[in-house]
Amino acid sequence: MSAIGGAAVLGPTDQRGAKEAIDAIDKAHTPDYIMLLDGPDIIPHILLVPISD
Repeated sequence: MSAIGGAAVLGPTDQRGAKEAIDAIDKAHTPDYIMLLDGPDIIPHILLVPISD
């Protein structure tokens, strides 16, 4: 992740870190699309509502 200016995901419940990592990959490589094949033990499921800090 450091090679593309991103931060590593801290663990299986790090929703914000997973979103930021995917955003960093997208920004660095500008793919036409990204396909995420996941499960909760691989990529945290990201809630699509604001998370209060």
